[in-house]
Amino acid sequence: LTANSWNYDNGDGNLYLCGGQGAFIIDTDRYSAGERTYRMTITNVILDGTSFKPEKNSPIPVNRGISRIELVPEVVNYSIQDPFVGYYLEGFENQWTISPQSSLSSITYTNLPTGNYTFHLAVFDNEKEKILEERTYPLIKAKEIYDNRWFKFYLLIVAMLAVVWFTWFFVRTQVQRTLNMQKR
Repeated sequence: LTANSWNYDNGDGNLYLCGGQGAFIIDTDRYSAGERTYRMTITNVILDGTSFKPEKNSPIPVNRGISRIELVPEVVNYSIQDPFVGYYLEGFENQWTISPQSSLSSITYTNLPTGNYTFHLAVFDNEKEKILEERTYPLIKAKEIYDNRWFKFYLLIVAMLAVVWFTWFFVRTQVQRTLNMQKR
């Protein structure tokens, strides 16, 4: 929320709160009925020390050669509760890491292999069993040159040409020796 800002209740159950990234609308009728609303996002991505803000509804691009990926999540809950927040990187991890929202900090992955991943960020119930709300963020780490099929094919061709050349060179040398011996 933005300090020293004007907030507005329109009388129809909508509360408008001014935030650093725009106005947020809270349906106070639904909120008071015991339903929770959370705003979850990745505010920042730091790749080997270089920071950028990810675009909405587009995958987080990670160039090849990046060894340290740091995701900075933000979970805003419009209550005094400290819900449990969990995260995991599908395709790399198999289970959730769950902690209270107050202790959630940046999440770091090092030496992530190339490929397509999905980062899951969720709010859990008090028993840490049921997911109340979840957001997913696709993450794509570009392939290294040696991860491509064409590169493996290229290496196979180069290896075959090297064997052919060494065989030709060896046979030629042997034939040259034989001819020299015959001349003598």
